[in-house]
Amino acid sequence: ATLGWNAVSGALSYNVQYRGVGDSTWISLSSNSNNISVSNLTAAKNYEFQVRTVCTSGNTAYSASATFTTLAPVSG
Repeated sequence: ATLGWNAVSGALSYNVQYRGVGDSTWISLSSNSNNISVSNLTAAKNYEFQVRTVCTSGNTAYSASATFTTLAPVSG
C-alpha cells in the first residue's frame, strides 16, 4: 500500500506509524517525501496510520488517524 498526505512547507521529513485497527503495537517508519510504501500487510484487513512532521524546530504531534483497507486475495 502507498500512504500519502499533504506536504508541509519546511518539513525535513515525516514520521509515520501504522497498525491494524484494534492492534496495540504501532509500526514506525520515516519518509523524506509526503508518501511511503508499506508492505507485508494482511489481506482484507483494516489499518490506521498517523503522520508527524519533522522540522528544524522539532516534531509536530501525530495527526489524527486515517484508515485504509487492504484488498482481499484474488482467487482463481
